[in-house]
Amino acid sequence: RSTLFPYTTLFRSRTGIANEKGEIVLINQQTEILFGYTRDELIGKPVEILIPADFHNKHVDHRTNYFADPKVRSMGAGLELFAVRKDNSSFPVEISLSPLETSEGILVSAAIRDITDRKRAETQIQRQKQDIQDFIDSMSTLCAKITTDGKLLMVNKTSILATGLTIEELLNTNFMEGEWWTFDPDVHARVCNAFEKARSRSEEHTSELQSQNRIS
Repeated sequence: RSTLFPYTTLFRSRTGIANEKGEIVLINQQTEILFGYTRDELIGKPVEILIPADFHNKHVDHRTNYFADPKVRSMGAGLELFAVRKDNSSFPVEISLSPLETSEGILVSAAIRDITDRKRAETQIQRQKQDIQDFIDSMSTLCAKITTDGKLLMVNKTSILATGLTIEELLNTNFMEGEWWTFDPDVHARVCNAFEKARSRSEEHTSELQSQNRIS
């Protein structure tokens, strides 16, 4: 029996283990379900069977480099990674690599996380942000989205054109300073007073909701 057998009870996440030649030597049930393969279909196969074909050659090089300096780290840090199921459908993943010292030599354990739902949520949030940006850009007056402490989160094109500042410069400006939208001290005072009232009402509303949640 393989000396890796005791490891099968340790890995609760979707995990696969490969040797230095890139051959899969162990997977758990969660990994079988994720990829649609049986264990017998994967054991002994190259790990490249689970990644897009366009990346096979590069992955062989990356694998060789990893075994030259094995350590715990994320795979492809800063990159978007994809895996491939038995039916050839691909999905986004995050993979954590860990070296294992065994009587069979140094092996690498890959903990695989399917992040499809997270990516879908991120896309939806980005789409909503773009909808808001498109809406305020359609306004002919200066318009901005602001936190309760005055930090600018979003401004429209009219604001950028009127101030002559770049989007980066505007977003680094606090709304309460006011230089970018008025030079009139009276206007500035009235707007700041209105903003303070709106912020107070918002904080009161938030506090009321929190109290109701604690009671329920």
